[in-house]
Amino acid sequence: MRPTDILEAFAGFESPNDIRHSAAAPDLLAALPTDPGEYVSAARQLLSDLTAEQYARWNDEINTYQRFEDCLRELFYADKRSAEALIWIVEWASTTRDFADFGVNPLAAFVYQLDRPLPRELETKFVPLLERCLSVEPLVHNAEACLREIRKRERRSGAI
Repeated sequence: MRPTDILEAFAGFESPNDIRHSAAAPDLLAALPTDPGEYVSAARQLLSDLTAEQYARWNDEINTYQRFEDCLRELFYADKRSAEALIWIVEWASTTRDFADFGVNPLAAFVYQLDRPLPRELETKFVPLLERCLSVEPLVHNAEACLREIRKRERRSGAI
């Protein structure tokens, strides 16, 4: 899957979050892949080779990226299929210092979703990533909020 495939799927909506209240949501979700790897691949295609010099010249591209990220968040809220892609963006942002800010919104998407465990055993990868994010200034606040939610859930369930 290419990033443009995701953007095209949401093209009929002024804002990707409009899908939440749309009767078209089931059709849109059914038309997109359910394989989480497809979304990771799309995120990698868009970001993995990005350089600071290229980013400095981004104009319309930043709006396109923001819409792409918004689409991933809406898919995450709908059924978590893009969770790995959002985690990949956070990981990439946390290890690519020039782009640390790219991890802020994906982390924020997780905060209010962590009252339940992440699907596909993702927390085993996510918690260590959150701990690493505590040393990346733009990501500290949201990483702390995610860890707080996970710990709160674990206390409720008696896991700790």
